[in-house]
Amino acid sequence: MFSGEFGLLGIAGTILALGAAVLLLVVLIGICLYILAACGLYGMAQRRGIEFGWLAFIPVLQLYIVGKLLNRLRIFGIDIARPEFFLPAASLIVMIFDRVYFLGSLLGFANLIISIAALYYLYKMYRGKNKALLYTVLSIFPAFLLPIFLFNLRNSDPICDPYEK
Repeated sequence: MFSGEFGLLGIAGTILALGAAVLLLVVLIGICLYILAACGLYGMAQRRGIEFGWLAFIPVLQLYIVGKLLNRLRIFGIDIARPEFFLPAASLIVMIFDRVYFLGSLLGFANLIISIAALYYLYKMYRGKNKALLYTVLSIFPAFLLPIFLFNLRNSDPICDPYEK
């Protein structure tokens, strides 16, 4: 009664197996994209002679590498002199206060804006003003492009100061 190709357990088992296969595929793609982004940041760090380049492979600490690559960060006219410490600290604070009503959302939004600005300046430094906005937008909306772009930058040298007009 419950066995066979068209029995209730057969259909449920098939759906469960397909769901598990899709989940496994998504996880594998995510891991590959993460490794791609980490290799890109590591390559940029190595090329620029940044110590502790291996931090590019540790989730929150990879923001240290982004900060070291930028050397400084300007957001809404405010200069952040040590973004290598500010960026990971901001992300950790958001993680800690994530469940606090309203404050967590406010901090998360502020961190998102800061992260987008850092990404824009990184792209501007390596690809110039004309391509920076396009790369930033494409890194946000089809987010899977961010690791690809970072990996693509690994063998590039900075071409300009990202803060010049």
